[in-house]
Amino acid sequence: MRKYTLGLKGLPFRPDSKQVIYVENEYDEEVNRYIQDNYDRIVQTFRDLGHEFCYLPYLARELASSPSVRYYAPFSSGDFKPAADVKSDFILNWMLHPEDRESIEPSLLYCLPCSTQRGYTGEVSLCHGFPIKGSGRGATFDLSRLLDYIRIELFYYARKEIKFSRALNEEAAAFYESLPEELKERVRQLEAIAKELRQAGVKDAMLDYFTHGQPKVAPMRITSDYRIVVGGHEVGLTAPKSLSLYLLYLNHAEGIAYKDLEYCTDELKEIYRLVKRRDVLTGSMAGSIERMARSGTELSWHLKFIRSEFEALFEERLSRSYTIEGVQGEARAVALPRSMVSWECVMPRPTIIPRVAGRHEPVRDDFG
Repeated sequence: MRKYTLGLKGLPFRPDSKQVIYVENEYDEEVNRYIQDNYDRIVQTFRDLGHEFCYLPYLARELASSPSVRYYAPFSSGDFKPAADVKSDFILNWMLHPEDRESIEPSLLYCLPCSTQRGYTGEVSLCHGFPIKGSGRGATFDLSRLLDYIRIELFYYARKEIKFSRALNEEAAAFYESLPEELKERVRQLEAIAKELRQAGVKDAMLDYFTHGQPKVAPMRITSDYRIVVGGHEVGLTAPKSLSLYLLYLNHAEGIAYKDLEYCTDELKEIYRLVKRRDVLTGSMAGSIERMARSGTELSWHLKFIRSEFEALFEERLSRSYTIEGVQGEARAVALPRSMVSWECVMPRPTIIPRVAGRHEPVRDDFG
C-alpha cells in the first residue's frame, strides 16, 4: 500500500489521531461519487473500529444538525448555514511545503498522535496519507485492511513517541545527574555490560529475562462470541481479519509458516465466517481472505496489529507469550501452552499441513 508523509503547519484546529480525513488537491468525480453513495456505510465502518471518518464537504451539514449548535446558539432562528462551503482541499492551505500540493492525490489522511516530531516545531502536525484512487464506484473499498494498517501505525508511533521523545530523554538525563557519583559509575558499568552482551549475540529479550525473571503468564479464554480474555482483561482484537488470523494460529499449536498458509485457506475462511456470524461468505469476502493468505506484506500488518493489541495491555516481554512470533521462512506460533487456553466457541478442525521440504518458494515475508 502506497503512503506519503505530509506536514501541516499552524492548523486552526488541533488534529485528532482518531480522525481519518478525506483530502484531495483537485476534485475527483469518481472517488467523491463513491464516498457520497456509500457515506453512511463508510462512516459506520470507521466508527465500529473506533475512528471518525471526516468528509469535509459534509462537515457543515453535520454541524448544522448537531445539538451543540443549538446549545451555543439557543436563540438563533432557522437552520445554521455556513458562510462558505468547506472543500476537501481545505487543510492543504496549511501545507509545510505548498510546492508539493499538486502531487496530493485523493487520499485518506490521518495525523500521528504527537505533533512534535524530531526536526519539526510544535506547530507542525505530521500526517500520513494513503492514496485511494482506483477504489471508486463499483470497486471494493477495503476499509478493514486500511483501518488495520492505520491502527497499527498509530499505536506504534504513540509508543515510540513516548519511548524516545525528547522529554523522556531529558527526564532520564536529569535523573542520571541527580544520582550520587558511585551510582553514576554503576549505571556506566551496566551500560558497558549490556553493550558487551549484545555484541556477543544476547538479545534484549534475554537481557530482560536476566534482569526481571520469568513473567507470569495468565490463562486465555475465547468466549462464545469470539472475544479474547486474558487474566480478566479483554484484548481489543476486534478487527475480523486480524482476529481470524490469530484464532487460526491459536488453532495450530505447532505453528504455521507463511508459505504453508495456502493449505489453511479454507480453515481461515471458515473461522472468518464464524467471526462475522455469516451463514456463507460472499465472493468478495472469500477473495479478500485468499489474498491475505498469499500476501506477506498484508500478513505482516495483521501480525503487527495483533502484537499492538496485546502490548496495549501487557508489558512487551509478557505479551510475547500471546502474540504470533517466529523467524523468517520458518513456522510462526503462539507460545502460550494450549492447556492454558479455554474455548467457549465453535472452531473448525485444524488443517493437516504436509511437511514436505522444498516444495515451493515462500511468499514474501516483511515481518522480520
